[in-house]
Amino acid sequence: MNQDNGDNPFTSAASLGVKWSQVQILSARQRKTRFDQCRSGFLLFWLERLPWANPMRIVRRCSLIGMGRLIYGLNVSVDGYIADARGNIDWSDPSEELHEYWNDFERETAVSLYGRRLYDLMSAYWPTADHAPDATPFIRDFARTWREMPKVVFSRTLESVDWNSRLERGDPVEVVAKLKAETEGQMEIAGATLAAPIVRAGLVDEYRLVIAPTAVGGGTPFFPTLPSWVSLRLLENRTFPGGAVLLRYEATHD
Repeated sequence: MNQDNGDNPFTSAASLGVKWSQVQILSARQRKTRFDQCRSGFLLFWLERLPWANPMRIVRRCSLIGMGRLIYGLNVSVDGYIADARGNIDWSDPSEELHEYWNDFERETAVSLYGRRLYDLMSAYWPTADHAPDATPFIRDFARTWREMPKVVFSRTLESVDWNSRLERGDPVEVVAKLKAETEGQMEIAGATLAAPIVRAGLVDEYRLVIAPTAVGGGTPFFPTLPSWVSLRLLENRTFPGGAVLLRYEATHD
């Protein structure tokens, strides 16, 4: 998936009747007030007790307060790939219970972030998937949820995007950091290529891996090459029919 990365405004939630009204965007003044309150309180508390503490680390902790929670989650093979060497993901065909899990996850998400290639694939199918005569209730449900989902699409080649999407041509790391500071609620990053620089930058707060009982031998890895270890804390594990296993981890940001 090539991650080619607009400054077009978000499609109007009022005109579409969709979820932008549910996304709380903090004003610049609100962000500054919240950050300053946190910074002054944390610095005073910790520097009085630990004079050798790193002030910048304390300030970085403040930057996480009141921010969007960025989640990177996908179906993954047991050997760590989201797609095989030919780009095939048929091996990760979800059970009804797993499909319902991902549907619920999408409903709880305030903003979804896409690279161009995955957006092209999703927008070619999901806008009308619920109109197919053989569409299952889970397909119909996800199609409606996907259409309404506020989306940011990173691309330097697309001229426009639809289905409640915003086109963004900026650097993904800078844009995502800004979005996290401006958005309250759950945010999703969709796709391994777009996720790679964001994972390396330490912006992901939670990882959700649904391990499929299949080894594919190579392809697109869930995790990119990392400059150093990423420390994680297990939040949840769950087994689905068919043998798929959910592993939820929180990044410790140490």
